[in-house]
Amino acid sequence: MTGIVLPEGTEYTITVTFVETDELTGEWMYEATVKEFPDVAVYEYHPGKAYWGAVDIIEELAAMAIQMGHDYPRSEKYKAETVKKDRGEQ
Repeated sequence: MTGIVLPEGTEYTITVTFVETDELTGEWMYEATVKEFPDVAVYEYHPGKAYWGAVDIIEELAAMAIQMGHDYPRSEKYKAETVKKDRGEQ
């Protein structure tokens, strides 16, 4: 895997919200979702744990995709930087 740079999970669009996870018991938890990975959702009792859980999943998925020779979703930040470079902007 020389020359391949793994993405930073913190560069992705992660949203943490406080959601009701069980209508019967009224349990609420923090849910972290990732815009670029719509199937990823992490539930924790602390917002920081939910956020960092999502970061871990992003990085694991990217590493597995690279190892298997598959593409993976790029972060919105990466896409914006690529467009700027293509235009010759700084």
